[in-house]
Amino acid sequence: MNSKSVATQKVILEPKESITSANANDFEVMITQALHQSDYSGYLVDMQKVNFLDNAGLMALVSAFRLAKSLGKQLSLCSITPTVQIVFDLTRLDSIFHFVES
Repeated sequence: MNSKSVATQKVILEPKESITSANANDFEVMITQALHQSDYSGYLVDMQKVNFLDNAGLMALVSAFRLAKSLGKQLSLCSITPTVQIVFDLTRLDSIFHFVES
């Protein structure tokens, strides 16, 4: 996963391929570390390259969302692929996450 900061005080996180039980913990650790950077108030997870998301990956995102909220920060998702969007729709988590256009 790559991360970069932009001038608007946001951090962009870019996971690659899939977020599954095999790598969900590493993904969650990376987001958690980024959220604890006090210099930034907004975080964007660019899901463009994610083609599969299982329950462990979804729970990592939910955990990161809750942490961001507790820290007074905003965590948004963008560029959701249709396959991954179905996961959010079926679990009804599309109503809690903040989605933005690419």
